[in-house]
Amino acid sequence: MESETNHDDNDRPTKTLRSSRPDLKVILGSSSSNEKNECIQWYHSQTLASKSKYIDAMLSTPMKEKDDLTISFPDITIGVWERMMLFLDSPIVARQMKARDASELAIYYDKYEFDEGRKLCEVVIIEYMKLTNRMEKKNTLDLDFIIELVDVTHRANMEEAFKVSMEYIWEKLRSADIRYGRLMFTEENLKKLSPLLKYSVNNRGRIWGPYGIQFTESNLITGSSGWDGKDDLVHFDDEQFAKVHIARSQKQAETYS
Repeated sequence: MESETNHDDNDRPTKTLRSSRPDLKVILGSSSSNEKNECIQWYHSQTLASKSKYIDAMLSTPMKEKDDLTISFPDITIGVWERMMLFLDSPIVARQMKARDASELAIYYDKYEFDEGRKLCEVVIIEYMKLTNRMEKKNTLDLDFIIELVDVTHRANMEEAFKVSMEYIWEKLRSADIRYGRLMFTEENLKKLSPLLKYSVNNRGRIWGPYGIQFTESNLITGSSGWDGKDDLVHFDDEQFAKVHIARSQKQAETYS
């Protein structure tokens, strides 16, 4: 269902803009197969271009009709868009952003070059990761959500947040703690983490993980089973790594129990 929303005068930063009508049509959630899901909102092109390099570049491209400026975001729903704009427009609301908000919006902020939005999400995620020790003590740690955040920081090009998040993951993979150590990772967790672990190595050459497993820059993980007396190197794909990690974790736990 198509709808139109005009921003009120409070969104218009200059006298010139206050005296003019919004000139940019933004189509949200549109697709060639289901136009009923479209929602239209109007903005001043100057205002929106100042928030996004992507939009600024799009508006710099010659249009067929000067008075008919239109930009479509087929993968953004009206609900997501309104939250994106709210965090950008209101400092008070921005200070209230939660890690869940950041996980849901960061990809769009990055994809469409809303740099301030992406930076805000990165700060929020870093602050959330600093609370992991407290969450462990209170038994409120959500490992699936932590892994989701790691993936988001990677996909949204948040280098610092990715580094901080991966430091926690590496620490836990090496830890023998029964509750919050290597045993807390499920096979599905490890399958999701495997490509992120390899990416985190990047230009560092290799990182030693638990049980003599080496993570290299290649698409395969190089593993040594040195802890059980074997020195040969083998290559694991993501699924094999998950199975091997769990098997070794359980075996070592039984050995020292």
